[in-house]
This record gives sequence, structure tokens and C-alpha cells, in this order.
Amino acid sequence: MSKSPIVFWDFDDILNFSASKNAYRRNPDTMGYLRTTSIYSDDLDRSFTVMYSAELVNKLRVLKQETGFQWWWLTTWTKSTRALDEALAVSSDRTIDWD
Repeated sequence: MSKSPIVFWDFDDILNFSASKNAYRRNPDTMGYLRTTSIYSDDLDRSFTVMYSAELVNKLRVLKQETGFQWWWLTTWTKSTRALDEALAVSSDRTIDWD
């Protein structure tokens, strides 16, 4: 059994601000380095435009490198987490279905 902590991440409304644009409009300064990209979802056989904070994702990437935590996606995007990893330049360790 691993001694490194496991951090579970959902995508929509957590890292994907497109799903919560109203929150961004209320306080755009809190998001930091907003980026928009397109991710193809194998689950739904279509592309989605996603909006995320490059600052937040970079801080999480650095934290993962420094602490060695395991990045587990806990999401309905189960067949698309590789595309998420590529788009966000992160290296997740596992995907678990949000059921």
C-alpha cells in the first residue's frame, strides 16, 4: 500500500470553469490566468470547450511533484481523462467512475 496521499478530482465545476461561468463573471480576478481549450470526450463522442485556471493547475502540478500525492480523477469523464491530462499538462495516476 502506498504511503503517498491520494487526491480525488472531479472536473466540471472544480477545474472546468465553463460549467460555472456565472461564478467567474461575479469575480474574475479569483480565477487567475484563465485559459480556454477544446477537449474531445470519447464518452459522449463530441468536443467540449473548457475554461480553467492555468495558475491553479500549475500550482497543483507543482504540489504533486513536491509531495508525491496521487492524482485520481473521480469523474463521469472516465474515457476522457487522458485528453484532460494532455490539455492541462498534468499526469494523473488513476481514473475512478463517479457513480
